[in-house]
Amino acid sequence: MEEQIQKNAAEAAKAQNNEQQGKPQRKGTRRPGDNFLDAIYKFETSYPGGITADTLFDERTERIVKGQADALIVTGLFPQHERDDIQQILRLALMHEMSNYDPTRDRYSFAANVCANYGKNLITKRSQEWARTNGPLVSLETPLDGGDTLGDMIEAADSRRAELRAAAVARLLRALSESDRAICEVLLDGLNIRQTAKRLRVSRTTIIYRIGVVIRAKADECGIADLKKEGLL
Repeated sequence: MEEQIQKNAAEAAKAQNNEQQGKPQRKGTRRPGDNFLDAIYKFETSYPGGITADTLFDERTERIVKGQADALIVTGLFPQHERDDIQQILRLALMHEMSNYDPTRDRYSFAANVCANYGKNLITKRSQEWARTNGPLVSLETPLDGGDTLGDMIEAADSRRAELRAAAVARLLRALSESDRAICEVLLDGLNIRQTAKRLRVSRTTIIYRIGVVIRAKADECGIADLKKEGLL
């Protein structure tokens, strides 16, 4: 169970592209450096009340996430095969909202409220999409002018973004010290904070500080933050 929870937490960062509004998704298009840049810019590694990125998704929180996902499936607006994607979106939502958590209150009530609110948003969004299309979302095989399909257009945009991201990661790695570069290379392998600390034989506090302060500052110097603000990464 603990291994699965850690896997869910590590993979939550990958779900950010599933939440981009009005943008159909394609499977199997992992971009170089996704997890790494997200760890620097998208998610905090510690939250109020001493909760960390490694402890956020414990067994009870996972039950809340999965329960809300099941409740959405029951509405009939979401097919069964979307259950895992919905769970990841809810985990992502909780990671985003944890900075607003009041540690004097129950963390699980907070998690339940966040998941419930985001669940309502997903229902509203899906209902509006169905109203516009008179049914399920448009197929990625829908032909566009020029003979390309909607899927082809998305794939081309994804390819360009992947190139920019790969170049940004390479630029940052060149600018880092050997020890910080080692941290980034482990993160690029898809490991989470705790696993990175274990592999490099340093404390999690050290990893968190190097990512959140030193590496993030160097990434800003390399112009990566500006690219992300423009939606290019």
